Amino acid sequence: MEKGGSKHRIRFFDLRDLRLVQRLQEHGQTLDYEGAGVDGISPLRDALHAYLLLGAGDRRTLVLPGIDAFAQYSCYKGSNRVHLTYAAPVPTTEEHAERWIELLDQLVATLGAQDIHHIAAEASDDSPELELLQRAGFGVVTRQMLFCLDPPPYDDNVPAVPGLRAWQSTDDWGLRLLYANTVPQLAQQIETPVDYAFTSSRWQRRQVLERDGEIIAAFATRRGRVGNALRLLLHPQADAHVQGLIRHGLETLVGSPQQPVFCRVRRYESWLQMPLEASGFELVARTALLVKHTVARVMTPEWQQIPAVERRPEMTTPVAQTHIENSPKC
Repeated sequence: MEKGGSKHRIRFFDLRDLRLVQRLQEHGQTLDYEGAGVDGISPLRDALHAYLLLGAGDRRTLVLPGIDAFAQYSCYKGSNRVHLTYAAPVPTTEEHAERWIELLDQLVATLGAQDIHHIAAEASDDSPELELLQRAGFGVVTRQMLFCLDPPPYDDNVPAVPGLRAWQSTDDWGLRLLYANTVPQLAQQIETPVDYAFTSSRWQRRQVLERDGEIIAAFATRRGRVGNALRLLLHPQADAHVQGLIRHGLETLVGSPQQPVFCRVRRYESWLQMPLEASGFELVARTALLVKHTVARVMTPEWQQIPAVERRPEMTTPVAQTHIENSPKC
């Protein structure tokens, strides 16, 4: 690498990069543990899917062919947040670590230029990726635990939970209030909006628990390629119903094929650990959620100049210049 700047330019994946991604995809690291458990890890498939759909999907791939590295991220239409999902190669050597730093630096500049404000990623607490993400300017927001039930048992005697009903579009406001009252402000700034989990077609079953006209809990489930996901959103006052909600959530996933169920729990939700374990879930990973806030280019307006005075140059906030080819928007 050259001092004072790299000669390598990042670009979005195209057919020139087939061999690079194919060669490196077995030597990378997931940065989205729940997503890897539910949808599996297939970087080449995801890269080709986005390319053939002209960026219509929610997965993007950026490559640095000059140093043999690539990264993938998920984005959501209308959101200024993305989540890194995969990067290769694994930084097991100092040379690979330098590749990661350069890859992350150029990725941040590229996404910042596309008006992405927050870039999230996950890393295991004892992994080299955590240190490298921090070196690249990512800060830890919270810690997470990932639980897995493999596979969920069939339960033909799920007790009724009074007030539990199917989600309706009119519940959006109540869900937002529940979200605002249960999720810390710092986490809210970098998360995908709460309505994504309950209105996206990815989530096949959604239910809410209502008490006296107020939504105090909700869950959503979805089936992935290799696993299923259970997402819980509960106010502490709903703790007496958590076991029943978990069982109802698992009931929506019973069927063929039988697949493991993953449930992500963040530190501010740690009280869910005991109910999940009582339902048969096992802790499979401890990770840190990190975020990098990008700096968008800002144009500073000039004061009007007197004709006789020479015009001053336009002032801008400098950002890294990145060459982008075929750059799809989220």
